[in-house]
Amino acid sequence: MIELGARPLTLDDLENAAREPIEVRLSAAARERVVASRRVVEGAVREGRAVYGVTTGFGELKGKRIPPEDVRRLQVNLLRSHRAGVGAAAPRGVVRAMLLLRAASLAHGYSGCRADVIESLLALLARDVTPVVPLEGSVGASGDLAPLAHLAAVLTGEGEAWLGDRRMPAALALRGAGLQPLELEAKEGLALINGTQLSTALASLACVAALRVWESAMAAASLSTEVLLGSVQPAREEVQMLRPYPGALEAARRTRAYSEGSALVASHADCDRVQDAYSLRCVPQVMGASWDAMDHVASQLEIEINSVNDNPLVFAAGGEFISAGLFHAQPVALAADYLKIAVAACRLCWRATPAWSRATCWRSTRQLRSSPRTRC
Repeated sequence: MIELGARPLTLDDLENAAREPIEVRLSAAARERVVASRRVVEGAVREGRAVYGVTTGFGELKGKRIPPEDVRRLQVNLLRSHRAGVGAAAPRGVVRAMLLLRAASLAHGYSGCRADVIESLLALLARDVTPVVPLEGSVGASGDLAPLAHLAAVLTGEGEAWLGDRRMPAALALRGAGLQPLELEAKEGLALINGTQLSTALASLACVAALRVWESAMAAASLSTEVLLGSVQPAREEVQMLRPYPGALEAARRTRAYSEGSALVASHADCDRVQDAYSLRCVPQVMGASWDAMDHVASQLEIEINSVNDNPLVFAAGGEFISAGLFHAQPVALAADYLKIAVAACRLCWRATPAWSRATCWRSTRQLRSSPRTRC
């Protein structure tokens, strides 16, 4: 069970949410922040203050005032106008991660929505209702407006959703899960679609998968060094400490751990080979660089998944509305590009190893290590 506001979210939390229904709730402290920011929005509507997207139009219509009786309709129409995604639907696991991420962003208490909105998002997670979100239609410049509009529309009973494994109209999915459509109040449609949640969900789940690719490539490289009767001396800690990149130290540590107790390594301890090929000697440098890149990406994404993405921002302490650009996905985009480079290097290392070595790394290597082989 995850309690929003009690601790930072992790990439593991996102992966867990992506896999299966999960219980998430608001902490008491988060609820207080959300209630305080909502009071500011309600006060602005009562007083007739000009607040972007609350009592005014959007974009070029920001100068057009919205009468109090239309502020609710404005929010519903915002979802309808932006629900224009196309292409294949995002995997359900990605959308489930989006639900958690959007709820977490709103739970910081700078969006001015009611706690009911956050709890409605969390109810979809708990009841296995997953909005149908097309993958195309957003470049992240103003956040993932189109994908998030598809996600948010399900809360109101519009659009499509999966109930378990069945795809159906959103209203039927809500009814089947014992949920009621949500009526949006001032600011809430805007709060639901200003963010990077599709970009961040895709990048975060890819990062988790990339780290597993790295583990597999590391196993293949270490096993190749062993069965090709290569030397593990380049992986000694005192060697790598002369150029102490954290990733290189980690890759070398893995190589030493894989070779520990190996009869194959012991069989050529007195080998007269001068040095091994690049592909064996440089494993800590090549694989270590990918590790460092992935570690950096994971750090960037952990900042993102614990951040606020919205506009305008509501500062409850001073009763202020501030327009800014926290919805922009550039930090996520650059991290995702870096991740692709790091994974490509891992795959090159993986593909450079013999096919039989790659296959064997998925199984136990104990049989290979149990008896000495021919000396080199």
